Amino acid sequence: MNPSAKTQNVREVTDSAFSPDTVPENHFHLGNFKYVVVSDFANAVRIHIREYELDGTGRVFPTEHGIDLSPLLWQSFTKKMEFLNMPNSSGDINIIENILMISTKWINEEAFVNLQLIFEKEDLTSQFSPSVCLLSKEQWVCLKQIRKDVTFAATCLLFGKIFMNLLRKEISAQTPKALFTDECSDIEIVLITSLLELLRDYLEENIQLVQKCHGCETFQGNPLAHECVAYNYERLNYYGDLAIFNMNSRQLVRDFVQKNAHIINYVNETFIANLNMLNLIEKAKEMYVAADPIPIRLS
Repeated sequence: MNPSAKTQNVREVTDSAFSPDTVPENHFHLGNFKYVVVSDFANAVRIHIREYELDGTGRVFPTEHGIDLSPLLWQSFTKKMEFLNMPNSSGDINIIENILMISTKWINEEAFVNLQLIFEKEDLTSQFSPSVCLLSKEQWVCLKQIRKDVTFAATCLLFGKIFMNLLRKEISAQTPKALFTDECSDIEIVLITSLLELLRDYLEENIQLVQKCHGCETFQGNPLAHECVAYNYERLNYYGDLAIFNMNSRQLVRDFVQKNAHIINYVNETFIANLNMLNLIEKAKEMYVAADPIPIRLS
């Protein structure tokens, strides 16, 4: 992350100034003036862990003290949370995806979890971002408790809003223009089935991309005992959210439009408004599990 983007990151959540008594949607209170905010800007979802301040009107507004994460980095972070003994007195430092550093910082004999981003300079050397996020032990516990809610909020924004906007934009560029008719239930079924199949394929492809096998990476013997030799439902449970956030929404939209070019004029505003992407994602997961080749595993 380029530190010059720091001001823009704060600007993304500037409009979210609010009264502490009326916390807006996609804002999660960690205690005191620390919040997790899930936002979308320029068709991209970001997760902010940031300190807020109280102004003279009694409203809180975001400061530069905090970090913002992509959904993929956030999900990688949450996968490690349960295994991180933080804060601690041992001086342990954890690095997530070579981007996020997690350490302990002591202030007045109180231990805080220190979150700081690492970015790569033009000369390929690494440097820490000057902006940090300090969480008390209680705030760290709260962050772990709400992590699934934050992930769900990010998924809703990504597929319930951004995907829809990208689809509208892609459809508006097509000719002939969309048809407005109520007599196309059969075609709608074809379109939804097509999108469902694409989601299943994207899910499978991205699970393969994000999964990591310790056995393969360390060249352990007996490949049948490796983590990669697993049932699909096991892969889905561990890598499903990572795979969803790793999907290229723009390419998914393009593939859907190209696959259905002969009937794409039936994709009108009513069709888009009635799409339940979260439901389709759940069905795509079921299809992925149902297609399990049932690998042989050693007990």
